[in-house]
Amino acid sequence: MAGIILIVFGPRYKKLPYISTGVIKVSNIIIMTTHELVLVILSISILISFWIFLKKHKYGLAMRAISQDRFAAQLMGINLNKVYLLTVGVGCLFAGVSGAFLGTVYFLSPHLGDMPLVFAFVIIVFGGLGSIQGTIAAAFILGLFQSTVGYLLGLGWSAAIFFLFMMLTILFRPSGLFGEAA
Repeated sequence: MAGIILIVFGPRYKKLPYISTGVIKVSNIIIMTTHELVLVILSISILISFWIFLKKHKYGLAMRAISQDRFAAQLMGINLNKVYLLTVGVGCLFAGVSGAFLGTVYFLSPHLGDMPLVFAFVIIVFGGLGSIQGTIAAAFILGLFQSTVGYLLGLGWSAAIFFLFMMLTILFRPSGLFGEAA
């Protein structure tokens, strides 16, 4: 896949334009660009919209039902193939949106999503598989910890710390922060 991307788009790195320019300075410690603020607001809006979809919409409820018990959901008349297709579509939608967001922050390359994918995997394991609340809490905890470690020890240590978190989680709490025991 990376080779095809290199052939089609070439080897030079590219960058998507910022959504907004400007700087917001709350104090000497908290400095944020308006672009980052827009990305945070859009990300939170998307997360809340997806949560409402899962809790209120017919297909969101069907997704949750299938994740709990596939056979019981099928007995209730839920079309598994249709919901599976919708789930893959929603996953692709999220991948596309996150790629567009990352493309405005980092240079575009065939391997742009590798580290964010690893971080997302560790966050999901740390938060608990299937737990949206755990995933959100884990993202905040690990994000703050990553920033602290990056500031104190350097950015090169952040991936190692993430894997340490994942190993300790698997050892001491395999279900994650808010995950249910199997």
